[in-house]
Amino acid sequence: MAKNLGIERMWEQICDSAEVETYTGEAVLMTRVIRMTALWNEVFDERDLVVHSISKARGWGAEKIRQAALLFSLVIARVEASLVGDVSALIEQHDQRLAAAPTTGDEEGKR
Repeated sequence: MAKNLGIERMWEQICDSAEVETYTGEAVLMTRVIRMTALWNEVFDERDLVVHSISKARGWGAEKIRQAALLFSLVIARVEASLVGDVSALIEQHDQRLAAAPTTGDEEGKR
């Protein structure tokens, strides 16, 4: 979905943090990406089983649900941090373009 919205490398941005490194225990960024997406997909695979085929669901216990909630909290916080960084960069680029644009009244009248 992120790629369709034009947000490239979303999982890399999510996983490029000390918090995710600590959570996964993985020092290499791409290994963290693989680990986090596997954990993320595991939650949604279980969700699909519960919704579409409850007899096949594994019946997660309280600890597994707590782990999933922690994963969601971490991913949401990292998505927020990544988007804030992206938006800040876009605002800065916009401000630079405005500062470089001609400001004479004649230019405004031509628009």
